[in-house]
Amino acid sequence: MALDENDPRLIAINQVLHPIAFSVVSARKAIYVFEAIEKCAEEINNSESLSSTFGFIQHMSLEHAILNVCKLYDVSSKSYEKHTIPKLAEKINEKLSEEKFKEIIKQDFFGLIKNDKKTYLARKKNDFCKRKKKFLKLLKGSIPTEKSNEVLKEGLLFRNKKFAHAENLFTIGKKMPNYYPSPEGLGGLLDVADNFCNLGRCVFGAPFIVGFHNLQQNMVGIIKSALEQDMTSDEMISFYKEKGLLQSKNIGIKVPKGE
Repeated sequence: MALDENDPRLIAINQVLHPIAFSVVSARKAIYVFEAIEKCAEEINNSESLSSTFGFIQHMSLEHAILNVCKLYDVSSKSYEKHTIPKLAEKINEKLSEEKFKEIIKQDFFGLIKNDKKTYLARKKNDFCKRKKKFLKLLKGSIPTEKSNEVLKEGLLFRNKKFAHAENLFTIGKKMPNYYPSPEGLGGLLDVADNFCNLGRCVFGAPFIVGFHNLQQNMVGIIKSALEQDMTSDEMISFYKEKGLLQSKNIGIKVPKGE
């Protein structure tokens, strides 16, 4: 049976899960591009026509990943609600039923049950409202913040002080870190976001699939093809468009028409 456009599950996908999942996949894609260029570094450095172009693409890929990761962990203001992990946690709090809670306990997305020394959450005899309150407290505590996560702190610093604004930090006695956050560190933040997306899918009963289109596996081969053909920068851009790597269609949320 097809999901009606007014079905709460479909609304949850479009208004809550889709924007967050889109940012997750977009950041993953950028990291895959960065890593693929790194794997082909020797061949790229030997190319007179494309070495600078690939260097620029790699640099921009990491910046793109940082921007999307920062978007995921922003905090909504009173004036504007944002599509973020903290906001998703609020929506989960609103919609979490006892039935869905049982399913969450079984899957244990964040290892909260495993790490709960008193196994309070898993005890069915305990009051649901109290178990839910404890779970949501642990869930909120699992969200990386600028204070608790060094990678996110550095990412936000770059975004706020370099990407969005060209501020002279030396005038206030501060300086930028020497290096961008690592792809591995950003990947860790994306893993947390993945867990929240899966948790949201479970709570809302919203069936959705994030599509990566085998990008990680194909990227190295595509780069090597461009190098072997000794393309110019313009030819490479046309080649990438042909492969769909410069278009948003490769970042997809596939929603089944029925259950």
